[in-house]
Amino acid sequence: MLRQITLLLLSCSCWLAPCACSNKTEPPAGHRAILSSFEPFPEDYGKAEMDRWLVIELQGNPAGWAHSRVSRHETKRGPRWVTTSEKLIAVRRGKEKMEARTKERYLENARGQLLRFWQSEQEHGDEKVVTQAGKSRSDMVTVRGPEIRRVPFEPQAYGSQRSFQILLAGKTPEVGEILKLRSYDPMRAGYVDNRITVKATGPKLTELETTTTALPGVVTQVKLDTTFSIAHMETQIGALHLVHRQVDRKPDLDKAGATPDIAPLMVIPSNIQIKNPRAVDRAWYRIEGLPEYVDSSWLGAPGQWVLEKPAPGVFLVKVEKMDEPPPAPFPLDIQKPELHKYLASTSLTRLEDPEIEKTAKTITAKAPDAWTAARRLRRWVSEEIEGSLGMGFASASQVLQKREGDCSEQSVLLAALAKSAGIPARCVMGLVYQDGAFFRHMWTEVWVGRWQPLDPAQGTDFISAAWIRLAVHSLRLTDDDKTGAGGLLLFGAKLKVTVEKVEKTKR
Repeated sequence: MLRQITLLLLSCSCWLAPCACSNKTEPPAGHRAILSSFEPFPEDYGKAEMDRWLVIELQGNPAGWAHSRVSRHETKRGPRWVTTSEKLIAVRRGKEKMEARTKERYLENARGQLLRFWQSEQEHGDEKVVTQAGKSRSDMVTVRGPEIRRVPFEPQAYGSQRSFQILLAGKTPEVGEILKLRSYDPMRAGYVDNRITVKATGPKLTELETTTTALPGVVTQVKLDTTFSIAHMETQIGALHLVHRQVDRKPDLDKAGATPDIAPLMVIPSNIQIKNPRAVDRAWYRIEGLPEYVDSSWLGAPGQWVLEKPAPGVFLVKVEKMDEPPPAPFPLDIQKPELHKYLASTSLTRLEDPEIEKTAKTITAKAPDAWTAARRLRRWVSEEIEGSLGMGFASASQVLQKREGDCSEQSVLLAALAKSAGIPARCVMGLVYQDGAFFRHMWTEVWVGRWQPLDPAQGTDFISAAWIRLAVHSLRLTDDDKTGAGGLLLFGAKLKVTVEKVEKTKR
């Protein structure tokens, strides 16, 4: 689950460009023509207009840094601005540490429109996922691995990297003034709306409060210097307190202090002790502290029902342990169109990888039914993948190669193997009770005639009522809050879980 926390921290710097380097990951052949239609980045170094460092603090401790450089370039198409940027986040869970890095490059015109974007997610210098976006004729197109998404280009929208300078240049902001900004977010592959409220003005600093549909329910306090560049930024996401603060040089994290330990953020206390939680057949829970945008459809799941929503962010749910599903022929014949997206290749589950295909085929050979095939895949992942935090940002192919990963990596690998075998699959974010508390967790659901959960990290095919589902992760390019950033935000939510009732069947 460390992967989700780290991704959330990296995505929360929505007003920063999280230095560009070469793209070592070749895009699929079918996408190259699209990428070549994007306006190229200027080859010259350009005239520097801004160069700054920020230290990133989590829970009051140094957790990383961000570096951005903005340069102006004179081209045949007119003036262009390039923002090259790099961001590093380092967190630990107990004695295990993970370091994640993003490198990004933005190309904008004088109007502030985003013309091209490139991002590389890295861990320990290894490139994990590359995302590219750009204007292609009348569309904005985003490409990530085998995925591609188009939306109509909106001329009035900004690229967001120079939006403060463009919006505020040549004017004196007034306290209480509200500015609305629409921008293209490449990581959501779509346009988002931003609301900016001027809170205070002065000769050296302008204070703003910002919200964005890219991170629903999150409020960010921003202080701008005299050039309208970010000097200080502070975000509260439930239990997560994130600060970006401008400094004169690259921060030395080794000297700055201890790496933040996110282990306490993973744990939610329980009001009662549950003996033998895997034997729980039915349970009733009261869940508090969910973001207000979460509705009952988020928590409705196989074996889980929302009984009541007494207040915003508060739900009463009933969970039942699911029995073994009826046998379904294998290979499956998927006729329902709504299931096709759960069979698609994505940047995290690349089905064109021959090792994924070979492994899935070998494990499921001669399986008598789909559920047996899925269980074989789960058992293989549980036995072959070592539980570790060392594979943050990892795709299924990388987990298969390295043979390590925590619950999120294992659930992604299981989903990829299942999809390669023709079994629709998706990943679930939620909570699991163990050792006297609830822990933020991730597992897999497969469609074998109906949706059925499997948990490779916990090593079980039959999750009990001690598992609580909160959201589905799409594993694909999407601007749907339920399967995108909105789902990730649940892992920053300051939750309270009350166990109302537990039932165990006597056997």
